Amino acid sequence: LLNKLHMYWDQPPLKMPPKFRQNGLAMEIPPKPQSAQVLAMRRIQIRVVTAESEVYAQKASQYRFTKPVPQWSMGAEIYAKSLERIHFALELADSECARLFLEENNTVDASVMTEDAQIVEVAIKYLTGERDKYRKAAVAQAARLRRKLEPQWTSRDEVRARMGDDRWMSNPSPKNNYSKIRREDEQQLKDIEQALNQLDSMNVPSSVGERYNNQRRPAKQRYNGERPTDLSRRVPIELYPDPSQLGWSFTGSWNNYVEFFEKDGVKLDWYFTTGTVKTSMDHPTQGRTQLFGAKVIPEVFVRILHDPRIHTSVRYRKAGDRPT
Repeated sequence: LLNKLHMYWDQPPLKMPPKFRQNGLAMEIPPKPQSAQVLAMRRIQIRVVTAESEVYAQKASQYRFTKPVPQWSMGAEIYAKSLERIHFALELADSECARLFLEENNTVDASVMTEDAQIVEVAIKYLTGERDKYRKAAVAQAARLRRKLEPQWTSRDEVRARMGDDRWMSNPSPKNNYSKIRREDEQQLKDIEQALNQLDSMNVPSSVGERYNNQRRPAKQRYNGERPTDLSRRVPIELYPDPSQLGWSFTGSWNNYVEFFEKDGVKLDWYFTTGTVKTSMDHPTQGRTQLFGAKVIPEVFVRILHDPRIHTSVRYRKAGDRPT
């Protein structure tokens, strides 16, 4: 449902209650700025998505207790869904940060974004703790199964060596069919190994507590010359090439979230987790101008890199002009 409603998330509520009563008198409700309305919706979404993550993580932890046989790989798949919700919550927070950065006059307290980051942090810690307990139990069970199965495998290989492969494969009536006896344990061991591989491949963010502590980036970061250290949530590089590949000079980055480039007097802010672009340049008659593009598609992104002065239907000059 959240995914289906994605196109409406940046829209303010359709209507507000027209009046409220104060000291017995009907008073008009002062309208909230659209920025505040959108932020309120985004904060609700972050809480819903992180709650989903925690529910998935709790559900996944129960699959090692299923009867008659634990479903280890199924639990790992549910943990992966929990992680997907975490990344989605971070994407929501990143989108809100990008939108606020592009607005010249917003009144949002920086502590608001820090609080949202702390909510995501709690969900990450819960997921990590539950996954680690699940993994520890899976490793212990795999060790027990190997201790039980290895003597059987050794005995089987010795008998097969004495009989020869042809006789072993064509024996119509074996006295003891040990393969059927150990098949369930072998299948569970295989299931555990598959689950461990999936758990170990999970890209769980280590920490986001400091990610949104500053609503406005320090100006000096534009020229710090430091590349981001975490590109795990960057939009696909094959669709959104690094601007330096198209003649832009890299100057700096901030918070594993935005990179800064320059070319021919034009400054480019590239919010690489959301696909948002801001270009600043001098106009012959209008002076210093800015163009914004929120979540641009790959084709538009490449066009902007080739010609940063290009106007498209998805670019706008200030936050109030943003397409709806």
